[in-house]
Amino acid sequence: LQVDETPIRVQDPAVKGKCHTGYMWPYLDPVQGLVVFDYQPRRNKDGPADMLKKYSGALQADGYESYNQFEHRAGITLLGCFAHARRYFEKALNQDNPRAVWMLTAIQKLYLVEREAREAGLSYADRYQLRQEKSLPLMVEIKEWLHLNGAKVLPASLIGKAINYTVGMWPRLERYISDGRFEIDNNLIENAIRPIAVGRKNYLFAGSHEAAKNAALIYSIMATAKYHDVNPALYLEYVFQTILDYPFHKLADLLPQNWKTRSQN
Repeated sequence: LQVDETPIRVQDPAVKGKCHTGYMWPYLDPVQGLVVFDYQPRRNKDGPADMLKKYSGALQADGYESYNQFEHRAGITLLGCFAHARRYFEKALNQDNPRAVWMLTAIQKLYLVEREAREAGLSYADRYQLRQEKSLPLMVEIKEWLHLNGAKVLPASLIGKAINYTVGMWPRLERYISDGRFEIDNNLIENAIRPIAVGRKNYLFAGSHEAAKNAALIYSIMATAKYHDVNPALYLEYVFQTILDYPFHKLADLLPQNWKTRSQN
């Protein structure tokens, strides 16, 4: 699973003169292509703790502290995001250009391996083998560079913060090469969040916490449809016409990816 969070303004009678800031937490299964949005009134560890209390498997997230609770939870493998690490070095370009450029170039080489796997249409097993052949030596080189240069820069400098963040996240960052199903970054889940940014400019706020929960359900369905390149208008038309008489135990058939498969047959 990949997870992230993004704010949403919500009207709350307990908050006078302004909107409450709640959070949408999207969860994406990139293998099955399922997206679920969970609305939480606060941005703390309780939301993901409750959502994932029965989960076992890999969990990919940025360095936000709420995800630290999963680092040592049995059954969960916590993955980092190279896109977030890269942003720290981009911020340091004007302060320490040689070091920032070196790391950005090294990370770009890792992404070129991912592009090669994607363009070749490799299976997860073959992507794993490609990473072991090409990405693993790069990761070893990057790790050595981080420890060598971390001792030469001021911790409070931009390049120091970039190096320290990456070193601190390294155990999570390097895990993606251990399984072909894992992604190098969290960009897929960030793409699922983008419609919320557009929505914030259009509807401005949710009318209540309950309305925000309803919005999360709609976002879940629409984001999953988008992930599978399903026409939302045609899909919803079919669902609305069918769901009243559809057997309860077969409702999963109406998920966007399952509807797409049947509609193409």
